[in-house]
Amino acid sequence: MIQYCKDEELLPYVLYDLNYSDKYGKRYVQAYCNQYRDQLFTFKIDRIKDIKPIWVKAKSNDVVSISGIYVFACAGDNHILFEIHRLEKGEKLWKYFEGEFEHCNDWVEVSPVAYYYLPEYEPNSSEWESCSLTEMDPEHLKVIAYSNDGNIGYMLLESDCVIGCYDKNLTEGISENDFLSENTFPMY
Repeated sequence: MIQYCKDEELLPYVLYDLNYSDKYGKRYVQAYCNQYRDQLFTFKIDRIKDIKPIWVKAKSNDVVSISGIYVFACAGDNHILFEIHRLEKGEKLWKYFEGEFEHCNDWVEVSPVAYYYLPEYEPNSSEWESCSLTEMDPEHLKVIAYSNDGNIGYMLLESDCVIGCYDKNLTEGISENDFLSENTFPMY
């Protein structure tokens, strides 16, 4: 994500396929922006005020510095796959990928490449937005927080399919009425 100063207003953009500008050269970058899928934008480099990576490289010896929900982009058989886990401060980042939790995707051991951190759901949190399944963008990963018998659970969706879930007390029968909020972010 970059924060860009345009007309004295600081605007955040999540960008894809970032490259130097074909038209203006190396003092400008061009990229696609998440809000406008097919439109190519050009940004003057000296007006970019801040750059924050969305995905963070996952290192096997890292320890989690903050408790919360972690979405992992993992190397699988011949593609990137995604998993969702809850980790406590002080736990190993790779906890669910080694030892008793080690697992495979076809013939290859799954190993995390990068992760995306989310704080746990809190009402009125700026990290979470109201959820509307009819308006969801199928081209992005989404984590949906839901209430299940008073417990908060999390579903990871890709292309409108549930591909992962974290729920302390997993039970069947979750309906759209149980959904609280969502967080959308770009694929790795």
